[in-house]
Amino acid sequence: MRTNEPKGPRNTLVDACLAATGLKNDSALARAMQVSLPYMSRIRHGHIGSTVLIKLHQESGISIAELKAMAGIPPAIAR
Repeated sequence: MRTNEPKGPRNTLVDACLAATGLKNDSALARAMQVSLPYMSRIRHGHIGSTVLIKLHQESGISIAELKAMAGIPPAIAR
């Protein structure tokens, strides 16, 4: 059974950023981040790098640590 509900940690990440910014959809968030809509789709599909985390942090105000946790990225280990 297919639904339109997003699933997985990366969708939680994008949805949390949408809620924090008050933007209505991925297209609006992509414009705010100054990235293309296909790039936003890549984020939804798990292509989350440091640049994306920084842009999401700048737009949403959510800490990098929280964004990483929502994306399922393990925290850095200090050596």
